[in-house]
Amino acid sequence: MLSGISDIFEGLFWKIMPQSIWPLVIQILATLLLVLIVYKLLYNPMKKFLAKRAEFVKNNIDGSVKSNQEAALALQTAQASLNESKMKAQAAIQAATLDAQKAREAMLSKAEDEVREMKTRAEDEINESKRQALDDIHREIINVALEASKQVLAREINETDNARLVNDFIKEVKN
Repeated sequence: MLSGISDIFEGLFWKIMPQSIWPLVIQILATLLLVLIVYKLLYNPMKKFLAKRAEFVKNNIDGSVKSNQEAALALQTAQASLNESKMKAQAAIQAATLDAQKAREAMLSKAEDEVREMKTRAEDEINESKRQALDDIHREIINVALEASKQVLAREINETDNARLVNDFIKEVKN
């Protein structure tokens, strides 16, 4: 069985291989010409197309990388701006709080000063009223004492004696 197959291959080999050298040279030249035509018509354009495609892909990748870097930079700038805005807002809140505290303290101080002034005025008025009342009482006592002394003595005493008697009487009443 093996010998039958080998006979078939051997017969096929001699059918494919020409009997003389010229058909082999022509076949080799035709194959080389076919390879040259395929190279010129298909390989070079395909190579150029693939180079353009590679360049396009490379440009897209570079553009994407550049866009990502720009986006990262913009994000970083936005973060910095946001942080700065937060700090400014916090500083403004602190300043407003301090201003409110100062205003509150100023209002409290003013109110305390007014209360103190009103109290002082009231105390002055009370002291003045007290002094006035004491003067009125003093005058009334003098008048009463004068009238009493007139009736007791049934005579009129001079003004200096009267004042001395009244003052002595007042001193005794006070003590």
